[in-house]
Amino acid sequence: TDGSTTSRFAVRRGLDLAIGLGATPHVVTVAKDQSEGERLMGASLGELGIDEPEVEVERDILIGVITSKALIDAAVNYDLLAIGNRSMNGPSRLLGSIANKVTHGVEGNLLLVNTSNE
Repeated sequence: TDGSTTSRFAVRRGLDLAIGLGATPHVVTVAKDQSEGERLMGASLGELGIDEPEVEVERDILIGVITSKALIDAAVNYDLLAIGNRSMNGPSRLLGSIANKVTHGVEGNLLLVNTSNE
């Protein structure tokens, strides 16, 4: 999650899938440092209002400047990576969207959540 509304929508879809499968969900954010990561993570999880007392959500903060590279490199640690499709069409795609880079760079399982209407 990057804290945006669209990323929270993608996180919610991934959480719902993980909970439905009985898996341990991990919410992941990429930040320049630990304190920024904790701020982003806290704000995102607070806005999500996860109301599943029996489910423990792991919080993974990846420190890295290049978000797409950090996510691609970390994907091997997860059975499934859920991301939103923001900036995958139109002019933003040509500028190198994170979603587009991750979609083409991850070799594992990927859930691409349509967030274009959020």
